[in-house]
Amino acid sequence: TRFEVDELKLEQERERLEHERSRMRNALLLTAVIVIALVLFIITRHRAAKRLERKHKELEVANARALEASKMKTEFIHQITHEIGTPLNIINGFTEIILSQGDELSPEERQDIQERITESSNHITGMVNTMLELSDAMSMTVVECNDDVTAATVAGQAVERVGLRQAKDLTFRLTVDEAAGATLLHTNSLLAVRTLSFVLDNARKFLTAPQQDGERRGEVRMTVDRVTEHGSPYIAFTVEDTGIGIPPAEAEHVFEEFVQLNADYGGPGIGLTVARSMARRMGGDIRLDTAYSGGSRFIITLPVAITTGPQSK
Repeated sequence: TRFEVDELKLEQERERLEHERSRMRNALLLTAVIVIALVLFIITRHRAAKRLERKHKELEVANARALEASKMKTEFIHQITHEIGTPLNIINGFTEIILSQGDELSPEERQDIQERITESSNHITGMVNTMLELSDAMSMTVVECNDDVTAATVAGQAVERVGLRQAKDLTFRLTVDEAAGATLLHTNSLLAVRTLSFVLDNARKFLTAPQQDGERRGEVRMTVDRVTEHGSPYIAFTVEDTGIGIPPAEAEHVFEEFVQLNADYGGPGIGLTVARSMARRMGGDIRLDTAYSGGSRFIITLPVAITTGPQSK
């Protein structure tokens, strides 16, 4: 009987210990679940906070860009008003002089007035055309490239369009590699010339700060070479100037519309935007060489015409 009683006690002790172990296991399991849930909660909160912070930063950036865009558009409107208003005032003023003093003007005075009216009219026409080109650039209208023209011809026409050879306030140098100059470009010749003209005119405009006599002095250089990019042949028109230069951090910013890094030089800030759009729609591109420190260096690339050899008969 005593043995049975002892066995019963042992059995009860084992059951008690097993119950204690079960309670401990349950407690440990509950603790682990709580810890895991807490860790997951912390991770989720941390990720949510990071996402919120990232969204907040994106919102701040978007807001800053919107404010900058609004500011640039406002400045653009003021600049356009000035760019068009000034020649309009000149035209109106000289028109009144002709109407009121027509018989009293000497032939020299008439000639001077006529030249200044023509210059002002051309300036307004150029601004309007540039605005139309900007609208076309932003719409990304397809450009028809059906012309085969030599690189030397495109370079020469762009130089004549800008009038760099006749400019008295700068030194201009054009270097054309013989093989590259004779290479045919499969492009839109009018837009190719216009693209180079924008970059050349930009180089001339930002040469140096105006001198006391009102002139700007410096040097503009253009070289024409044949290059290979991504396995395809291109003609590279490299335009360099000895002007104020562009900070490397602004290498892409200068191609955005309405951007003026230096308001002292005037202009609506859309020339490079239109030029890059034209180049890309013709299969090429424009980039700023940030390694150049003597001023500014832009590289315009246009694709070479693919020619086939004579077929055997």
